[in-house]
Amino acid sequence: MNELKYIKTKNGGWFKMGNVFIDQYAKLIGPIGTSIYLCLKRHSNSKTRIAFPSEVLISEELHINPRTVIRHLPILEKYGFIKITKTKSRGQWVSNQYYLTHSKDWATKPSDLKSQGPYD
Repeated sequence: MNELKYIKTKNGGWFKMGNVFIDQYAKLIGPIGTSIYLCLKRHSNSKTRIAFPSEVLISEELHINPRTVIRHLPILEKYGFIKITKTKSRGQWVSNQYYLTHSKDWATKPSDLKSQGPYD
């Protein structure tokens, strides 16, 4: 039988999430995009709004394929939820840094986006 595993986060075990994301945007990016955004939010510094979990870590925490994470990150960036900065070391891409934007920077009219799918 599997036991529940409690993971203590840096900020005391919880994070804030605005209702507007779930109410207006989650249906546009779907359950996988929403889960990835929540995972990034969970890993972000509450003051700087920066997170840097690897795509593999996100995939492991959500029990999804790393390619699924890679496909959905640009969708989150397209809608303005995150800004991705790629870092190099010795000429090789080594990691991504994710800045979680403020809701005022998100797509201003979710209703305008309904005609588009997340992959458009």
